[in-house]
Amino acid sequence: MEFEALSLILKRLYHKYLIPLFVINDEGHIIIPQNSDWTIDYLNQDYLKLPPKNTVFFYENQDYFFSTFTCDLSDKNYQVLVGPCGILGTKSDTFTFHDHDYLAGVHYSKETQPTFVEFVELLYSLLNGQVLSKKQHKWIYRNRRVTAHTETILADNLYNRRFEDPFLDSFEFEKRYVEAVRRNEPEKIEWLFKKVNYTYNSKLSHNKVENLKYKYSGLITILTRVSVNEGVPVNQAYSLSDSLLQKLQKIHTIAECMSHIKETSFLFMELIHDFPYSETNYLVKDLLNYIDTHIYERITLKDLAESVQKHPTHITAEFKKALGQTVHTYINQKKVAEAKHLLLFTDKSYKEIATLLTFSSQSHFIQIFKQFENLTPLEFKNKHVTTVF
Repeated sequence: MEFEALSLILKRLYHKYLIPLFVINDEGHIIIPQNSDWTIDYLNQDYLKLPPKNTVFFYENQDYFFSTFTCDLSDKNYQVLVGPCGILGTKSDTFTFHDHDYLAGVHYSKETQPTFVEFVELLYSLLNGQVLSKKQHKWIYRNRRVTAHTETILADNLYNRRFEDPFLDSFEFEKRYVEAVRRNEPEKIEWLFKKVNYTYNSKLSHNKVENLKYKYSGLITILTRVSVNEGVPVNQAYSLSDSLLQKLQKIHTIAECMSHIKETSFLFMELIHDFPYSETNYLVKDLLNYIDTHIYERITLKDLAESVQKHPTHITAEFKKALGQTVHTYINQKKVAEAKHLLLFTDKSYKEIATLLTFSSQSHFIQIFKQFENLTPLEFKNKHVTTVF
């Protein structure tokens, strides 16, 4: 690819995502973007450490993400530096370089870890002509502190594991288990449960049932996060998690616990793969989760844009592309779905529901409800309430 064309592509990527990126030659000079005011001395040297071929270094400190990898262009080897990218949710809104403040939302974006990784994977595929796998990721964390008490426990556990060595088996089991749930592979779940007694041996309690419950709680936490990452609304994922954890109180034998873990596996598989937006990108998933968790509030395009720190025009286009409908239509659809539940399973009147769901007026609520259901809220309740009860 010609440098002029590549430079244009990278420039457009920066304008779209607001994540700075640089191509550096073997002499340490920034060649893309051309005429850049930034030089490679703007970062600590460890950020510029050259990774092995086919490996990508990801760096995370308290406020920023960075990444670096190599690529071959015109039969020459170059280093690609990505960042700074602010970490979504952190307080810092400026990156200072050479006494100049670069502002979040103007000069650089703030992202979650998955969306930053998604961008780096896109860039790597573009420049290297191959897809980046998770095995090629290497994360380096800085400015993390561990208390002295935790360090002592950590040292003891490492010492014990050198002799008992259950960790690798436990880790392998959890990794395969989560992947089987994520990929909807029930037959692999069955196989893993036949192996569990031989592999899942690390001790967290002297009581065998309590030991299994601790591990099970950890698996539920992992599966809940996986579900959210796969596009399940936060409320649905955590509601399932809470109900499964509450059931643990009534379990008193290993057999009951194992049966409950297996039931959990299939419930999470069903939740992940029945949800219609599991294949959407992380930006849209974040927007869906925001709508789901704020359904009883007035949700504006400005609110959504601020929640993901993107321009309203950008999120509008991405949302429409992923779901085939506008943000406004989707919000109304979700509010009507919630209204249907309230009409059927509570004693609230449609007037109260209109207020609860922040419709501008009762007539507006009736108009939107009829648009989706071809019935007024009262007609819907009269038609279906006898069926439900």
